[in-house]
Amino acid sequence: MGCGVPLGATASSREVRKTVTALFCDLVESTTLGETHDPEVLRPFLEQYFAVARGAVERHGGRVEKFIGDAVSAVFGLPVAHEDDALRAVRAAVEIQVRLVELAAGSAFPVAVRIGITTGEVLVPGDGTPLIGDATRTMPGLFGVPDPDYARVVATDHPEPPTDEPDLPGGPLNAAFGGGRRQHLRLGTILFTEGDASNRVVLLVSGRVKVSSVSEDGRETILGFRGAGDVLGELAAIDGKDHLATVTVVQEGEALVIPGERFVAALAEQPGLALVLLRSIVGRLRDADRKRAEFTALDVVGRVAHRLVELAERYGEPAEDGIRITLLISQRELAGWVGSSREAVNKALRQLEHRRLIAAERRHLVVLDLDGLRGRVS
Repeated sequence: MGCGVPLGATASSREVRKTVTALFCDLVESTTLGETHDPEVLRPFLEQYFAVARGAVERHGGRVEKFIGDAVSAVFGLPVAHEDDALRAVRAAVEIQVRLVELAAGSAFPVAVRIGITTGEVLVPGDGTPLIGDATRTMPGLFGVPDPDYARVVATDHPEPPTDEPDLPGGPLNAAFGGGRRQHLRLGTILFTEGDASNRVVLLVSGRVKVSSVSEDGRETILGFRGAGDVLGELAAIDGKDHLATVTVVQEGEALVIPGERFVAALAEQPGLALVLLRSIVGRLRDADRKRAEFTALDVVGRVAHRLVELAERYGEPAEDGIRITLLISQRELAGWVGSSREAVNKALRQLEHRRLIAAERRHLVVLDLDGLRGRVS
């Protein structure tokens, strides 16, 4: 792998056109705030606001490009593009709004934001200079005449987002879980235990959980990971049987909890909610089918490479030399996910590292060559 620019080459020779989704967020009436409050008083509030925005963007796979006064400019789709980058941006925008409402409750400042989202082409320079393109140029102009009475999300590609998305305002899941008990998810907390019965359904607002099953000989099999917008415990609520898996918090976050009877009643009353649930179940079945095919078509190294590609695409963030996987996962858990032993997974990771496809940090893995890793899968 090269580590510099060949003599005679310029930064522009490495420019690449990419389609990204850009998010622009700014405070309503920020000028008035600046005129009526001392900077020393206003600065701590602005720092909290920026931290909320950055955290929401990064949790959903985006990156903050810059802070412009009271505005936050972010992009989704770099360095790795995802099919759902636009949806990730909308989810980040919704989380910003929710968390700013919580911030306003304990603040002396009125908190209202405008958030614009647009998708388009940008020119990605190779020297770290700002992005160039319509997607970034049009963000500040998305709002039109500002409305100080409410915070809003403007999605230019979909002015009226479909109401069946899990965490969009007015969506069926939000209607079903509205007024539900809010629970802080602490690292290591077990939400459901395999074989136990419970009468509650959980909607993840933020954070991540691990879904696993333990065999009679004590070996853990990882069935998957879930994140914001996912529903947990719905099958047991519907059929009244015990849980098929254990659900453990692997990244702290927030959740909404409602009784199982309320969830079942909402299913009967809202056809849109049933469709959301059906789509989720179909997605899990497809994922299970893909994994079964892997066991016959791929060796352990190929299965490990496939899981690392998935982790990089879902939980990756830009690093100096590649893509850092932010989800903390042990070799034992990875072994349970690919259906192999910890020793075999350790050997596979060493092979991938020897080929300069990945690098091991103290607590994270860094994907150095995502295309090369995909090639090992195929």
